[in-house]
Amino acid sequence: MNTQQAQIRFHSWRGFTLVELMIALVVAVILVTIAIPSFSNIVKDNRLAAAVNAMTGSIHLARMEAVRKNMRVVLCPSSNGSSCAASGGWSQGWIVFSDADKNNSFNDDGDSDPCENGEDCLLRSHDAIGGNITVSSTLGGRIQFSPTGMADSSTTGKIKFCDDRKEGRELELIASGRLRLVKNGVSCP
Repeated sequence: MNTQQAQIRFHSWRGFTLVELMIALVVAVILVTIAIPSFSNIVKDNRLAAAVNAMTGSIHLARMEAVRKNMRVVLCPSSNGSSCAASGGWSQGWIVFSDADKNNSFNDDGDSDPCENGEDCLLRSHDAIGGNITVSSTLGGRIQFSPTGMADSSTTGKIKFCDDRKEGRELELIASGRLRLVKNGVSCP
């Protein structure tokens, strides 16, 4: 191979110059700087929607099971996933249970069959809501559904979900047992 062929081959293998690499790096930094705040808002929106969907699913389950089992079903705040909390709110988590003895609290006799006839039955347990989301409610400490699927008149009202951006969603439970979701115009403290 002569010297001229070696020079041609060397020139055809050129890479990027330092200036080209710096420009590409600056463009990448600008794009990431623009994208990260938008991505953060998407994550927060999804966390808020997930919290609302979890509560919606639990309320729907409670209503459906009340009709299916022909007995009262209760949804209440719970910090331990196995009993109703005496204090605190819905942010700490909740449980859904059939209330066979109609005392508004979950009673399990601890035997191997947790859902015997005439016994309270734990239907769902949900952990605390995370992601800087607060849950406030005008429903009090219990949501109760009768065997007809109607919500107890003392448990109709609203559940408000707010995040650290003051964005919010609201679920409204009416006496018929139906839910309505409000996405816009929810005021968060």
